Amino acid sequence: MTMFCGQCGAPTTPGASFCKECGAPVVRPEPAPVATTTRRPLGGVLVVVAALVAALVAGWAVHLVPDGPSESRAAGTPQAAGAFGADGAETVAADGSTGADAEALTAFRTACGKLLDIVPTAAVSTETAVQVTLEVRPVCPEGERIASSRFRVVLRSTGAGDGSAGAVIADGTFDLSGDALLVPGFGDPGSHLVADFGTGTAFLAPDSLAADIADGVVLVECEAVDGQPSTPAEDVSDESTTAVAASVSEDAADTESSALSVLERQAALDDPRVSALEGAWVAQLSSKTDGTYDAHDGRTYSLADIYQQFLSLRLLYPNVLLLNSSDWEAYTLDGYWVVIAGVPYSRPGEPNRWCTERGIAASQCFAKKLVRDGAPTGTTKHR
Repeated sequence: MTMFCGQCGAPTTPGASFCKECGAPVVRPEPAPVATTTRRPLGGVLVVVAALVAALVAGWAVHLVPDGPSESRAAGTPQAAGAFGADGAETVAADGSTGADAEALTAFRTACGKLLDIVPTAAVSTETAVQVTLEVRPVCPEGERIASSRFRVVLRSTGAGDGSAGAVIADGTFDLSGDALLVPGFGDPGSHLVADFGTGTAFLAPDSLAADIADGVVLVECEAVDGQPSTPAEDVSDESTTAVAASVSEDAADTESSALSVLERQAALDDPRVSALEGAWVAQLSSKTDGTYDAHDGRTYSLADIYQQFLSLRLLYPNVLLLNSSDWEAYTLDGYWVVIAGVPYSRPGEPNRWCTERGIAASQCFAKKLVRDGAPTGTTKHR
């Protein structure tokens, strides 16, 4: 007897587990269980219990997920099942959308009409950027390639109970025209995009971003700004890795509006390490608030600029930490975002020597004693 796929209606190959046309699982019909009847002891009301087998006979296997994006999958947790569940069944949202459509937050559609399924798996620091590895997951039977010259990727926080929900973590545009991104088909080897988010495109320190990815609170949004569609992949026999560097998005998100929450969160993350330095001398690298004019740089800093300077310093010196002057009485003015090198010294000459050895201007780097409770007198030593 000829079997047909319950997803697309195409004839299925005898013995096959998945449809060769759409990738949906082939479910064999099972004999319907015999209906049973019971009688209520007192009322004598007949209760009929019958098993519903129509879904199985039709070849459907459905996982109902909540309306809206699935945080655990879209966030790129290692345990995430993707557009298809562990049993191969395609997920269906309450609004009727299926597979990646039910969960992904991306505007890019593949040739088979599914939304691109791409999730972060790791983040590390390079000398000039926050490098994020993104896994591209199959949503179509056949492989495809994306060669957009303006492929925009936005990483956004779903929040971890710290008020950062919706905050932009990274936002950059990538040129894939020279090294196309592979979108694997069902059964194809894996594919990864290694994206370098540099100055102006990254808004969270690499170690903090790595922790967020591990916690499953990072969502990926992507689109081909130039409208370039994907094309069939000719050879998907090998695992693919595409490495590209971001440029500042032409249609960048309002990073200034989220800069304050990003700064507050970063200071909170760094606070345990800063607190451990209380009473010690450290090298101070920057102290700014919104609208601060820096004569050395010849520019006025916004909140987003302040965070970008912090991130650049953290990429250069991994032990760099962020604090707010309001939390420390060593500072006479509140509300300033202060960047320090997290190395404790017992005397002020030592952090000043640290600044000199690295060739940092005297107005930009000097010794500061961290005092949380007490007078600021005697806590600053310039070179």
